[in-house]
Amino acid sequence: MNTSLHLGSQAPYITLYIPHCPILPPDVDPQHPNVPALINANSNHWRKILTIYAKLASPSADWRSYRNQQLLQHEALLCQSTSLAQHEGWHWVAGRANWEGLGMTHSQCQEIVAGQVWRKGSILLTPYPDYRQFPNRLIDQLRPLLHT
Repeated sequence: MNTSLHLGSQAPYITLYIPHCPILPPDVDPQHPNVPALINANSNHWRKILTIYAKLASPSADWRSYRNQQLLQHEALLCQSTSLAQHEGWHWVAGRANWEGLGMTHSQCQEIVAGQVWRKGSILLTPYPDYRQFPNRLIDQLRPLLHT
């Protein structure tokens, strides 16, 4: 049984694949989720995930406003998925266990950040998005790629 959850754009330019789902507030619209409401309904862990996502996706340095007002309008979050979505754009697969759950390994890909990020076409295999594994230095290295 695939219990995946798709939040955000149906035609995203970046889709983040993550192995677990946030708690959804009762009035959330999955296609237009209110990110501050998602953060409030969940733990600090989800604030960190969505902050890292905003830092990567924001077209400017103002990632805070982007996270709170625009994140998931042009991006998507796919939780507990067993396959990649069929769309153009970037597929950001976060965490080794998640890669393996989708049948992927870094040996199939080109290493683009030593020991941390691998790429195969529009698919990126990265560490899990938390501050220890995904520091600002790594965000700074990936942002230009995602905005080309």
